[in-house]
Amino acid sequence: MNQTYEAKSSHQASQDRRRESKPRGKFSSQLAEELQTELKQTWSPEQIAEKRREDKRAFVCFKTIYRWIYSGWLVAGDLQVLRHKGKRHKPVETR
Repeated sequence: MNQTYEAKSSHQASQDRRRESKPRGKFSSQLAEELQTELKQTWSPEQIAEKRREDKRAFVCFKTIYRWIYSGWLVAGDLQVLRHKGKRHKPVETR
């Protein structure tokens, strides 16, 4: 029990544990291709999510699909694939 406390190694261990504790997320290139195909067929994110749930495929919430679209991960931010052309997305207030 002659161990001494070392701030550097403790801090590094803490950072490593924190990095490993965060969820990885579901985004993958294969999933993105599937979602893009369905979006280009004018399916709404709500329809895509429910169809994936019914078919017992990897489930992605419709809110996640919208978030990926608005962040540019799906269809390069092209809102024309959505039925409402992105008009429902309210801009974030920046005060």
